[in-house]
Amino acid sequence: GQCRDVTVFRLISLGTVEEVIYLRQIYKQQLQSSVVGKESARRYFEAVQRNDVYKGELFGIKNLFRLQMEGTCLT
Repeated sequence: GQCRDVTVFRLISLGTVEEVIYLRQIYKQQLQSSVVGKESARRYFEAVQRNDVYKGELFGIKNLFRLQMEGTCLT
């Protein structure tokens, strides 16, 4: 097994599938901390509730494919 400390770098390009996967990870960690830890965590995503068109959609198409005009994203 690994005994020394390891530094992990996440190389994620803007507008790629890896970015979407990472955003889902952030969302799930945020949801878990607010449910289990009862903490008020910062919200990164807009709600998709009360709209039958998006029923069952966890993130919403708007959140997944939203263009960041400044060239930056949440990652």
